[in-house]
Amino acid sequence: MARKISFLNFKGGVGKTSLVVNFASILAHAGNRVLLVDCDPQSNSSIWTLRLDRWNELQGERGDETLLSVLRPGGVPIRHAIQNDVVWDLDRNPVLPGLDLLSALFSLMDIEHEIEDPEDDPIYSRFYRQIATIDSDYDYIIFDCPPNLFKTTQCAVFSSEDIYAPANPDALSIIGFHLLVNKMLMFVAETQSDRDRLGAIAPQIRGVVLNAVKNGVNFEAPKQRLEIMIERFVQKRLVHRNAGILDLEIRHTILASRLVSQGIPAILSRDTDVITGILSDYKKVTDLIRTERISFTESAAV
Repeated sequence: MARKISFLNFKGGVGKTSLVVNFASILAHAGNRVLLVDCDPQSNSSIWTLRLDRWNELQGERGDETLLSVLRPGGVPIRHAIQNDVVWDLDRNPVLPGLDLLSALFSLMDIEHEIEDPEDDPIYSRFYRQIATIDSDYDYIIFDCPPNLFKTTQCAVFSSEDIYAPANPDALSIIGFHLLVNKMLMFVAETQSDRDRLGAIAPQIRGVVLNAVKNGVNFEAPKQRLEIMIERFVQKRLVHRNAGILDLEIRHTILASRLVSQGIPAILSRDTDVITGILSDYKKVTDLIRTERISFTESAAV
C-alpha cells in the first residue's frame, strides 16, 4: 500500500508547492513510484510539472485528465485521469520516470457549489474509494492542499495517514498551525462514522517543515512557541506522539522561482547553485520525512 501524505497549512505563501514538488520528485528519482495529487485550484504543482503549454491543453479536449473530472458525479475513474511520467523535456520526452500527476485546474474551485454532498456518501468517501483502486500502484501518494478545509482538502485529508505542515518561522505561521489543528479535530470527529464504514485510518499531523528561512534571522522564539504548541496538541491524539519540527530548515532563495520558470524540479537541475544549495535542503527534508525522523528542540522538551 502507498504511504499517503498531505501537505497543508492554513497560512498561504509558506512555500508549500516548492516543498511538495521537490519532495515528490526526489522520491521518484530514487526509484519510488509516486503520485502527486494537486488539490489546489491555483494549480501551481500542475503548472510547474506540466509546464504551462501542456497544462493549458487540459482546458479543452483533455479535460478528463484532471482531479475535477474524477470528483464530479459519474466522473472518470481515477486511473484514466492520471498523467504518467509527467515531467518532460522541451521535446516532450519523459525525464523523470515514476512521477505521475493528477492535475488541478482553476475551475476546481467550482466544486464547492457545483457538487452536492449526499450525507450517506460524501465526496471525500467517494474519493477514498477511488484512491483505493490505485493504492498498490504507488509507493507514495502526495497531496498538495490549498490553505483551507474545503472539499478538495477534505478528500486529501480523509485519504491520508500523515500530514505535514510547511511553515515560515513567524507568528502568522503559528496562528495558521493552531487553526489547522482545531479545524482538523472537528473534521476527524465529524467523519468518524464514515471512517468506521470504510475502514479508513484517522490522519495524524507528523511534523512541521520550516521553509524559506532567511540566513542570519533569529527565529528561535517563534520556533520554541511552535514546538510547545505541538507538544500540547499531542494530548488530543490528532498530533502524533513523536511529532515536532523537522531537524533542519529549507533556506530562503530565489532559486526556487527559477526552477518553476524552467518547469523542472531541483533534482533535474544542472545549476551548481541549485545542486549545492536548495536541492541539498530538499534531499535532507525528504530523508527525514521518508524515515520519519522528527524531533523536538531541546528548549521545548525541557
